Amino acid sequence: MMKRLIVFLLLLFPISAFTQSKDAFLLEGTIKGYPGKTLLLNRVIGHKEQKFREISTRSDGSFNLIINSLPQVGFYRIRPDQPQSRDVINLLLSGESIGLSTVFGHFTDSVRFSGAQQNLALHDFLKLKEDHDSRLSILEHLLSIYPADKRFYPLIMKEIEFLQNEMDAYLKEITTKFPGTLLASYTKSSLPPRFNPSIPAPERKEFALNNFLNNINFTDTLLLYTDLFPNKTISFIMQQRNQSFDRSQQAAAFIKSVDKILSHALIEPKVFNYILEYLISGFEQIGFEEVLTHIANNYEPQEQCMSNHESGELQRRIEGYKRLAEGNPAFAIETNDIAGKHFNLASIKADDILLFFYATWCPHCMAMLPKLRELAISVNSKSPTSKHLKLVAVAISIDTDKQAYLEFLKKNSLDAKEIEKFWFNLADFKGWDGKIANDYYLYATPTMILLDHNLIIKRKPSTVEELQVLLKE
Repeated sequence: MMKRLIVFLLLLFPISAFTQSKDAFLLEGTIKGYPGKTLLLNRVIGHKEQKFREISTRSDGSFNLIINSLPQVGFYRIRPDQPQSRDVINLLLSGESIGLSTVFGHFTDSVRFSGAQQNLALHDFLKLKEDHDSRLSILEHLLSIYPADKRFYPLIMKEIEFLQNEMDAYLKEITTKFPGTLLASYTKSSLPPRFNPSIPAPERKEFALNNFLNNINFTDTLLLYTDLFPNKTISFIMQQRNQSFDRSQQAAAFIKSVDKILSHALIEPKVFNYILEYLISGFEQIGFEEVLTHIANNYEPQEQCMSNHESGELQRRIEGYKRLAEGNPAFAIETNDIAGKHFNLASIKADDILLFFYATWCPHCMAMLPKLRELAISVNSKSPTSKHLKLVAVAISIDTDKQAYLEFLKKNSLDAKEIEKFWFNLADFKGWDGKIANDYYLYATPTMILLDHNLIIKRKPSTVEELQVLLKE
């Protein structure tokens, strides 16, 4: 009777139903102080995160997640589902199940791993590297200011050698224990090349420029699913930042580093495309048009490694920088303004014309608009005659809610009679798909384009203060 029952149960419930599949992935742990709440497990894709799973904690803060097929290898992050929280645990998903425990509010400092050797090694490496980077930065500064003929100087060099040896030893341990893994590639690519502390400071800086990228494995496309490429790119670029440079000198230094990193990345098209897009986004944020124009004129995305959407968007941005470079004519704008009056950019007569793209839901735009209004009033009050305009502002909104937009104009006196001679409000309420936005390759707000009296592009200032300086030139 018992044998028949066992046979019946086996037929009804195969053995695989009682055991975890060999291809399954298990993430379990406890977050003390975070009971009955939601955790986010996000996949890292360069400088971005993509939501992968939501995990609910129990009343004691414990949780588990079972996935029947192994997730794609790469970095993932556990975060509380709370916008203000900065808690994060970096994970490497590579086939091994992971057990962990930590404390809410102190995710990184308190995390403990069990049965997850690669994650334990990664966590230790990140802590060790942060400590070493900080100490090396201090020692390098000391090396540059301390007299070389004093007795403490050799001790500084000795400590630098010790720290570099320690990191080399840890790297060797990881690559020996986990050969051929993403962990080994990530740790090796994360370390800057060794340098000789005895060489003079100017030579050390040149050495960094020429050798900083040497350890990075640009052929490893799995590194795209970590934070390595954005971290190394920004570190390399910022090494060229110099407070004593004027704008043109700084742009030249940035261009030199951009060329260096993109020439290294050309070996792998997917990596090249990622770094190209990351550089464009970065220099858009800090407003270096000279660098963006250089990138647009010298580099093209490797289209075979991108989706049609990705390729089209990146190509569009590059084409925009070519077409809207300084010295090029502005695109025609002919439409009706918000009051229904005919507007033609070509008919405007002024020393300077500012195209200002904005949206009422953009916080930075809202901060800039009152300043721009006051600047336009101030500049034109100094005109020799009432008919001679120093500055005309063309405010082009990408709002889609007409009623809210009109209320905004009235509330902020942007449709007032006192400014109607030198301030024009345009909006077609088609958002990013509007004709003017598309003609001008708009990708972000706020965007300013300053034109001269011949409608030739002079500059694309990023702040009102920068605009003020340009108007005085």
